[in-house]
Amino acid sequence: KIKYFHITTGIFTNDNIKVFIILLKKHNIKIVGHDHGINNFVPYINKNNSFTFFKGLQQHTHEDYFISWGRKNIDIWNDVSNSKDIKIFNIGSVYLNVLKKKTYSNNKNTFTIFFPESPSRKYMANLEEITPEENFKYKKETCRLIEILLKKFDKLNIIYKNFSGFYKDDYFINYFSEYIKKKRITVSNQKAIEVFQKVDLVLFDMLSTGFAECLSMQMNCVIFSNKFDYNLSSDFGKKINDELQQNSILFYNINDGVEIINRIIKDKKNYFFIDKYLVNKIQDSICYPISRKNFLLQMNKLLTN
Repeated sequence: KIKYFHITTGIFTNDNIKVFIILLKKHNIKIVGHDHGINNFVPYINKNNSFTFFKGLQQHTHEDYFISWGRKNIDIWNDVSNSKDIKIFNIGSVYLNVLKKKTYSNNKNTFTIFFPESPSRKYMANLEEITPEENFKYKKETCRLIEILLKKFDKLNIIYKNFSGFYKDDYFINYFSEYIKKKRITVSNQKAIEVFQKVDLVLFDMLSTGFAECLSMQMNCVIFSNKFDYNLSSDFGKKINDELQQNSILFYNINDGVEIINRIIKDKKNYFFIDKYLVNKIQDSICYPISRKNFLLQMNKLLTN
């Protein structure tokens, strides 16, 4: 007899899956949800005991168990088990564990930055998201940062990938049309994880799954973040953001970004991994790489207890 049904994103992307889960529950089959990425430490339930992360909570309404990418219980999970009658297991990610470590070459005359942008929708996908108008302001700031860097460094090249994969009327392409013609900027439709190995630095405009991938790969990365995302973070998440800023990995304005990236281009050092303690703390909390063998051992033990 089937005891468990495992799922990742299907619950909030496919109504047929929801119907299927209802049928499974009638036969007393337990639903095990698996994390498929990370965000900037957004708590599912806020201090007023109201729901804040609607997308995730919709998923947890249907699940009996949920396995996160972290290995320690942090404050983003506060009150979720009681509110949604679900057990949260913090085990880690097999996917992150199999990512190939980045290798660097110091014998290059050029320097390449990869910018995989976050969503730039013209509408809000859910109520906790930033408004499209405010989001576009941040997008323009990122364009200004990249423009300054391109003017400052003749040997700098940019690879750009937007979130949707559709480039019609893309703000970035419109802004940088001349640089694209000169081949200082190229547009990619490859998976971001495949581009990481080809570049010297990844520039994110939010803390998300790509950041977790870079940590596992020991890939140079920086985050041009914003205070909207910061304010959404849990108390623990805010402390992590503050530490990232203090370590010159995360910044909120163009001047800081130019200074930080300028230092990385000139020194060609992997600054982030100087602070192993911070890396370990982040991975333990939301993106811990674990072997398939150890993952299955822990999962099976937790499910059968």
